[in-house]
Amino acid sequence: MSCILISLRFRRLGITRKIDNEEVGVQEEMLTVNKTILESPSLDKIASFDRVTRAEINSLSVPGTQGFGTLILPMEHISRALDYLNSRADERVRLVDDFMRDYERAKSDAQVKLRGIYNHGDYPHPDKVASQFDMIWNMYTMDVPGVIAEVNPELYEQERQRFQREWEQTISSATQALASEFRGLLSHMVDRLQPGIDGQPRRFRASMVENFRDFLEKFQPRNIENHEGLTAVARECQQIMEMLGSNAPNRLRSSANIRDMVASGMSRVRDALDASVVTVPVRRIDLSPVSPVSPVEDERLCA
Repeated sequence: MSCILISLRFRRLGITRKIDNEEVGVQEEMLTVNKTILESPSLDKIASFDRVTRAEINSLSVPGTQGFGTLILPMEHISRALDYLNSRADERVRLVDDFMRDYERAKSDAQVKLRGIYNHGDYPHPDKVASQFDMIWNMYTMDVPGVIAEVNPELYEQERQRFQREWEQTISSATQALASEFRGLLSHMVDRLQPGIDGQPRRFRASMVENFRDFLEKFQPRNIENHEGLTAVARECQQIMEMLGSNAPNRLRSSANIRDMVASGMSRVRDALDASVVTVPVRRIDLSPVSPVSPVEDERLCA
């Protein structure tokens, strides 16, 4: 399955500073203290917004690649990812504008709260503050640069074979990571749908069902090995969710029979999942040593 690399970075105003030990009257080697220089709900919204944005792109990418700043994104998800990032970038600009309108007020509050350790130099001019916010993404192809073949065909062949070996390892690890993610969602649903030790229904949030639907909807492109066992398990889960319909949370809450039926079905599917994928330790995929990558030339795929 064709894939591409995507990197996503956010920049925000830093709000912690190291306190000069002279300000608190102790020797440097005896104390290291940081201070928070700003408290702003609008700045907190930007941080939360960035976490949600990254989580959505992670959910579209190949499992196991999160955490290194560069993700493997299936080609089927590229348009969806770019549409999402462009809309989020516009929304983020509005959130930054909200914070800038709150900046002077937050500074004044900080001066009152920090008292003797308030330092005017910690607070740049608003123009400089605004320039410290950014949301940047780039996409790259995953291949051995063809120019190497022109310079040294033997070296190119070595690199091509190395890339092939490492890509096969990446696919295997990604399948294990996808199966692990799948099993975690199934286990959570089975647990919440079964009665508690007192025999009473356990509480669950509607987001449990929504997150599972979202996982299934994004599943197949992320299954880059096109693993038949995983595909079959996902198909069976999809049938269960379709049976529940759009009002699934309420149906599950209102009927013990439906809860028992779904819990039994999900438990059976979980067993089938375990049988279909050989369990091996899942390693997070570090893309840094994979082959050299080339920037995507299509301007539509670049931030």
